[in-house]
Amino acid sequence: MSYRMADKFWTTSDGQSQFGLSQDEKDENASRIYTFFTKQGWTKEAICGMLGNMDVESRMNPRAENQGTDSYGLVQWHPSSKLTNWAISESLDWELGITQCKRIAYEEMLNLQWASWSTYTFSYWAREMVDTVENMANIFMTHYEVADPGTLAERQEWALYYYDVVKLISDFPLFIIPMSAVMKKKHPLKKPRCIL
Repeated sequence: MSYRMADKFWTTSDGQSQFGLSQDEKDENASRIYTFFTKQGWTKEAICGMLGNMDVESRMNPRAENQGTDSYGLVQWHPSSKLTNWAISESLDWELGITQCKRIAYEEMLNLQWASWSTYTFSYWAREMVDTVENMANIFMTHYEVADPGTLAERQEWALYYYDVVKLISDFPLFIIPMSAVMKKKHPLKKPRCIL
């Protein structure tokens, strides 16, 4: 299996395997997703609740596909044409993680993909709801993914994991990669020079 970075998101080169990314690559993708949705005004808890779901759905691989169910991408859009047709209409490459983030932001803006029986909107969940990361993962699973409740514990566990991964970004917004990657570098980070 070989890997590539497309538009700064790690993917598997063949697009078939949902499980081919290393944990460091998944962490980096999660950090980029977190940065994107923070700029959209989403809460940390909502983003990490979504990240926990993404890990179970695609293992953070934007090119993950399930041909048996015609599902594709970070959140396994089903049918995949929900993503691909929209991307084509916007002149975007649906394989890119950034395109898929833009699609989710579009869905949030128009309350698409969100369960019609919900008592609140996608935007309320993403921007205003105050709750634990575990419950935010549960709500995303129930209202957006409409997934098997038997996978809830795994989604919540990953949501908590990514909550820790993105803590560095929250504390130091200039970083867009997890601390584990920074600590592997041979040279310590230099302090920025102050020009008065």
